[in-house]
Amino acid sequence: MQSKTDPTDHAPTNRDFDKLYAPLHRSILAGNLSGIAQRDNRFEYNVCGGGKFVLWPGSGLQKKSIDKSRKESGAELAGQTGLPHWIVATERLETSRKYLRTAAQIDVNWIEPLAKHLIQRVYLEPHWDSETGYVHAFEKVSLFGIVLVPKRRINYGPIDPQVSRDIFIQSALVEGDFATNLPFFVHNQSLLNEAIKMQDKARQPDMIRPESARVQFYQERLPDEVFDKRSLEKYAKEHPTQHWHMTFADLCAIAADVSAFPDKLQTPDKLQTFDIEYRYAPGDMDDGLTLLVPQENIRQLEPARVGWLVPGLMERKITALLKSLPKEIRRQIVPIPDTVKELLGKIRFGEGDLEGQVCKEVTRLVGRIVVPTDFNTEQLPTELRMNVRVLDTDGSILGESRDFLSLRKELAPPLAASADARGVETKKPEREFYEAHKREIKTQIQYLPNVDKLKLYAKTLPGFDFNEEVGLLIAARALESVQTETYKPPEGGGFAPSAKSPTLG
Repeated sequence: MQSKTDPTDHAPTNRDFDKLYAPLHRSILAGNLSGIAQRDNRFEYNVCGGGKFVLWPGSGLQKKSIDKSRKESGAELAGQTGLPHWIVATERLETSRKYLRTAAQIDVNWIEPLAKHLIQRVYLEPHWDSETGYVHAFEKVSLFGIVLVPKRRINYGPIDPQVSRDIFIQSALVEGDFATNLPFFVHNQSLLNEAIKMQDKARQPDMIRPESARVQFYQERLPDEVFDKRSLEKYAKEHPTQHWHMTFADLCAIAADVSAFPDKLQTPDKLQTFDIEYRYAPGDMDDGLTLLVPQENIRQLEPARVGWLVPGLMERKITALLKSLPKEIRRQIVPIPDTVKELLGKIRFGEGDLEGQVCKEVTRLVGRIVVPTDFNTEQLPTELRMNVRVLDTDGSILGESRDFLSLRKELAPPLAASADARGVETKKPEREFYEAHKREIKTQIQYLPNVDKLKLYAKTLPGFDFNEEVGLLIAARALESVQTETYKPPEGGGFAPSAKSPTLG
């Protein structure tokens, strides 16, 4: 008796296929590798060597019939057919259409192990991955023109050690995309960071050698078997790596004196130090040097010290000052580079006022008096004028400017009045002396050498009272004469202090 049940109702499940048919189909595949076919996004199959075929209508792999009209239109979707994605067929039949007969379902993962000697591998996009510590690539696997694996990420190092080594050196060691505690790498990265800072300080964008120099450094020293993190750490564990440590000469094409660009500015009395920030950003407001000054210490910073900048920029500033002189003076000190060189041998950094020192030496060279007002300081580049940033106690910015005198006048806290033992406010001795003899001191000021030019220069300093400031200096000098017992009575005119009074001489 024939069963009324449709045979297709007993189609094997995935579990039955694995148990009953997989070993058999794998054996068939091993002897017929050229018979594999891959279903595309419709109901057709791509076969080895090229071409498209469909399954024979009577094949057991057809799980449901296809309506005749839909056959002719070719509108049947692969997802609706239930056809296996990979098959192996022993017969190809070409009539009005191309058919595959005697076909069996296979697993694509069976093909690669069976066809190792026939498959083709193509490696694309080799790249460094800092998380894994390997050089990876994407592998494309194909057999007789059929792609088995379109894109698989693999470790590329053992496949092409030379290319992997080049990528590892460039991306990991030179560009620094590498996580390791190996001493040579930590040292080299630290040295590179210092060189970058030094390049900004010296304002020489071509100081650091190009990356190709660092690539060559490692190419000459790393053995061929080092091409990833694992091989590098293994080699470093078994061999010395001191010759992998870079020096400034390896990194920099131009030598620079690190001490000439300090990170801190110290007051002449060495009681206060202020942090200096360097930035190389031509055109930006904070280009050049920025001095960080707490508000409570702003009075301890002298304008003359601010004008010196740092030793490494002294030559540039003197050059800029000389170039800003009037033509009739400037033409007497050409060539400027030779004059600058001579001045650098005579001027000591930090002693007095830079502009005053330059005036003194230029006066000696040209035989006529040169004063600071002869310099056109507006022509000085931004980076040759110190930017002073005043900070609050919590580190917030209260203000910043390259005009330090105006900034100090605006933000300096009021001077605390001193008091004697009875709590009565007192004044400084030189202030008392100045106020007691203000008229006589002003007379003395009128006879100072070049007083007219000095007054003219003083007008360029915001908030600077020439008579009062110079008068206080004269008063202090007079008081010192008493302490050092150098009192001499004034000759004629003026006021006559007592035997124990200071003199203005």
